[in-house]
Amino acid sequence: VHVGLDVYKRYVGPLTIAEQQAYYDEQMLAAEKFGVPREKQPATFAEFNDYFAEMLAGDDTAVTAALLDVVDATLHPPLPRIARPLVEALNLATIGLLPATLRAELNLPWGPNRRRMFDASRVVLSRALPVLPRLFRELPPARSADRRVRAISTAV
Repeated sequence: VHVGLDVYKRYVGPLTIAEQQAYYDEQMLAAEKFGVPREKQPATFAEFNDYFAEMLAGDDTAVTAALLDVVDATLHPPLPRIARPLVEALNLATIGLLPATLRAELNLPWGPNRRRMFDASRVVLSRALPVLPRLFRELPPARSADRRVRAISTAV
């Protein structure tokens, strides 16, 4: 939820609090579909933000093997070599959007030069992403999930 909103605000445009709340409400429904009961979720977007801040500040977060697998799949997608510059630009955005504490725990490269490039990337990526083919905009798991959803929709 947090990253989705951050990406949208950074690369597409601002959102009102009401739009962010609406997005959060939609994500609560998605979480239910994945087995998280509504009563276990923060009831409002404001409560979610408090929960998110507490999770980052607490000792409950940890770098696990599963997280390292997600990081590896995200930063090293199986794409043609010619796509490497784009992948690096997207990696810069991905790493830059992480909370600083998590970026440090994952030993991801960051410093003043990368920060400046990240700040400059907003303009480039906000213009490039909408025109890129899905192969470059979506990770393989997202594409296969979309195929499964389409297959279910056409079967019904």
